[in-house]
Amino acid sequence: MSATTQNIEVIIPAKIKTKMDEGELKITGTQIRDKKGRIKGNLDYLVRDKEQFFSPHIFQSFEQCTFISNSICSSELHKNLKELQGQYLSLELKVDKILARQANTLVAAISEFDEHFQSLLEGSSLTSEKETFKAGVHAAALLAANMESYLNDFKNSTIVFHSQTDYKGETLSDYNNRAHYKSVVTDRKSLRFCDHQVNFFIYSFFNILNNINILSLAYDQKLFNRYEENLNTLESLVTETLRFLIKNIGEEGDVYEICFSTRGYGKPNYKLDIEMILKYDEDTTIHDLIVRQYPRNVNMDYDENRVTSVNNVIKVLEEIGNLKLRSKHVKDLELKGLTELSDIKRVIFKSE
Repeated sequence: MSATTQNIEVIIPAKIKTKMDEGELKITGTQIRDKKGRIKGNLDYLVRDKEQFFSPHIFQSFEQCTFISNSICSSELHKNLKELQGQYLSLELKVDKILARQANTLVAAISEFDEHFQSLLEGSSLTSEKETFKAGVHAAALLAANMESYLNDFKNSTIVFHSQTDYKGETLSDYNNRAHYKSVVTDRKSLRFCDHQVNFFIYSFFNILNNINILSLAYDQKLFNRYEENLNTLESLVTETLRFLIKNIGEEGDVYEICFSTRGYGKPNYKLDIEMILKYDEDTTIHDLIVRQYPRNVNMDYDENRVTSVNNVIKVLEEIGNLKLRSKHVKDLELKGLTELSDIKRVIFKSE
């Protein structure tokens, strides 16, 4: 791609590229301008943040041509997942025996679909869109069925401290399973969300769900039936995980207190995007945080992993938002016979 399209990451239609080469059109930022500088179109919905894998739309039309997002099937996410796959299987994570056995089954299903899909992208005759779609639906169904278990394992692996524990603490699951009186939790030590297997499985789910939806659009000219249902369910589960990270279990303090209370050395830790968190924390407003009294010069541990996890989970929710916008975009169109879908099929799947 030329330098004018690198930041926007789109596949430029040949007709438009010719006009750009001849100086009739140019792309400035996300705007398409003519040689007089007048704005003729905008590609802003094909732009994604540098830390995201998917753009809000998969294509935009201009002068009967189709600009296609390079993140329509994220090669960057595919590469990252391949690098992490073996890593997560070999990590000694605190996952119970049932989940550990499930992990191999899930990874095998993910790998099977990935092989089919990559072969289809390369125009191989050794697979078909039907075989690929079937493998994708199978993998997505397995991931959807097990996602809550892995999210719960992430939460239950949190180490909590109270008057009945030693300096090592105990897992939240052990604390919750105590049959007798439970002392109030006074501190907690979190895992990093990005280091837990659930992070790998969530992004694998994104990859598969997006790709089978692209298959459905390109070959069947309709949105994958359970695309939005799966995203909504996952969004609900992940939002609940974010609430777990934000709120306090006992008296250890919520994430706002951890970040904005001062300690003996007198400086608070500003590492949260408050506006972004408040989009998902329905119990708190910016006014609540402004008028709130934060402890000063207290002996409170700063849980770096907990703050990092909050940011990790927010990124997951942002990706869900982008994928949901993709469905909203195509739902507003009459898909049957839509030439843009033919363009996607031809360009992405090397199909005539």
